[in-house]
Amino acid sequence: MRILRPIFALGVSALVAGCGSGTRGVTPSVAVNVPDTGTSGTLTFTITVPKKVNPKAKSYVSPASKGLWMNFTLGSHTTVQTFTLSKSSPGCTAKPGSLVCTISVSLAAGTYVSSIMVYDKPPFNGKFGKTAHVLSEEQNLKYRINGGKTTTIHPVLKGNDTSLKILNFPQGCVSGSFGPTAFTVAALDYDGYTIAGTYEASIALSDGDTSGNTTLAVSGPDNPPPDTLLSSLDTSTISWNGGALTNGGATITAAIRGFSTSATLWAGPADVLFYYTGSPAYLTVSPCAASSVTVWLWGAAGGSTYDQSVGAQGGYGGLVVATIPAVTGEQLTAGVGGIGSNGGSSAGLGGYNGGASGQLPPPSCKQSEFYCISGGGGGGGTDIRQGGSG
Repeated sequence: MRILRPIFALGVSALVAGCGSGTRGVTPSVAVNVPDTGTSGTLTFTITVPKKVNPKAKSYVSPASKGLWMNFTLGSHTTVQTFTLSKSSPGCTAKPGSLVCTISVSLAAGTYVSSIMVYDKPPFNGKFGKTAHVLSEEQNLKYRINGGKTTTIHPVLKGNDTSLKILNFPQGCVSGSFGPTAFTVAALDYDGYTIAGTYEASIALSDGDTSGNTTLAVSGPDNPPPDTLLSSLDTSTISWNGGALTNGGATITAAIRGFSTSATLWAGPADVLFYYTGSPAYLTVSPCAASSVTVWLWGAAGGSTYDQSVGAQGGYGGLVVATIPAVTGEQLTAGVGGIGSNGGSSAGLGGYNGGASGQLPPPSCKQSEFYCISGGGGGGGTDIRQGGSG
């Protein structure tokens, strides 16, 4: 979002035939009454502030709207005008379910480019303070003013989405496959109202399941990309072919401008495999686990020991199988042991997660003697730890 620096142009005057320019005793700007020479005309448009959001609206005006900012660019000259949206403002009329404000501005004849931003606070002394937030906007609105005539425009405002919610997503433990199932990603403005119409920032969707067994799709009248929501008219769906999912679930994430929210499709029961990475791995217990999980823990193998003539193979890691109590949402931490490194001219290092390093032979040893070979490192242990929430 870009705000142009106000540069007052010559030959352009603002007439507030609609809502007042400024509040708290500030007098609206009014054009000087001069004979009509045919060199100026009038721009007019209507802003309707609803008490409730109309989900079918194509132009978004939040119920929290209280002020409007607009610039007018003619060639290299730009002027700025602000307006208050309230029932006491000139040109604003309270009607059942809405406040209707007709805004008129007197402009010199010519072709203009304008931007409009609607705020949740009224302007003060013609400006919006730091506590005011943009709720909707339109950029690069083009129109022509003809001398002695009125030009009516119909801005299509995009909702300024600042937070998201995922609704109607499949809940609990899902069994069996299912076809495309719709869920809702609600985009909210700063004041918490659900935006209807086009979003100022498109919403990116991603699927954390890498198995290929789930399909995330988007469709709509504005032909959105398969992983992007452009407006509230777009529909997002998820389907599952019944195959095993990555870590037992598919996490769908919706994101805009550094903010994200997610929901997880849990399908199971399913096996979750963790491999050695050199760092802890995490698993959130799914609803499919009921009241317990069964774990199979393989310890890592030890390193071998060798030189040019003699040596010994490192031992295999052990296996432990256990069933432990668990609750949905609990976070489990898995430490997968690393293989110990081989010994030779130097002692082998122990593997990740507790493996001990091998020993060096005493200085008096002869290299040809078996017991004088440097030992391999021990394999790291594999364990599962409880605690925390995911």
